[in-house]
Amino acid sequence: MLLPSANDAALVISENYQGEEQFFVKAMNEKAKALELNDTHYADPAGLIDEGDYTTPFDMARLASFAVQNKTLKKIVGTKEKIIWDKVAF
Repeated sequence: MLLPSANDAALVISENYQGEEQFFVKAMNEKAKALELNDTHYADPAGLIDEGDYTTPFDMARLASFAVQNKTLKKIVGTKEKIIWDKVAF
């Protein structure tokens, strides 16, 4: 989901989170609060509802500082090139 930056993947994950997208978004906002991202709010899982999604540079930097502690995420965002294939046979 991160490498091709696919909003559709974020939506699919959220739709299958305890059955409904709204619960996923609620969990996102709860996690933001737990990380003390006090000026961040999510209105949808993919950032497509601009009037309800907001954050600040400070909160983004704080989130990044937590993210780089995750070895898997660190490897993904450090990927410079990746060939992504679909299931269609050539």
